Amino acid sequence: MDLEALFEKGQALCDVFLSLIARHADLCVLSPTKRGARGCHVALAHPDARAITGRLAARGVVVDFRPPDIMRFGFAALYCRYIDAYDAAMILNSECCVSPQALADGGL
Repeated sequence: MDLEALFEKGQALCDVFLSLIARHADLCVLSPTKRGARGCHVALAHPDARAITGRLAARGVVVDFRPPDIMRFGFAALYCRYIDAYDAAMILNSECCVSPQALADGGL
């Protein structure tokens, strides 16, 4: 098992997720966005994080809630796929009330 390749895939999964989440006024990226400056997870703050985390979990997204307002998405390279990062971002966008039109207009 190549640990460097696993780390690289975890970083790439985070990159995919970060590139797809909408820039919603109430959503704040807490994790470093630069590769190598973060682990293989992304932390986001939102005033309604607890409720959003529950809705995400109900829709099959694995996410942790950290009080008071943080959602943490982990991307374990051994079992997470790129489609999982894509799906998590799209579901998060829908739960943060971001319209598809906003995404089409470059709201990413």
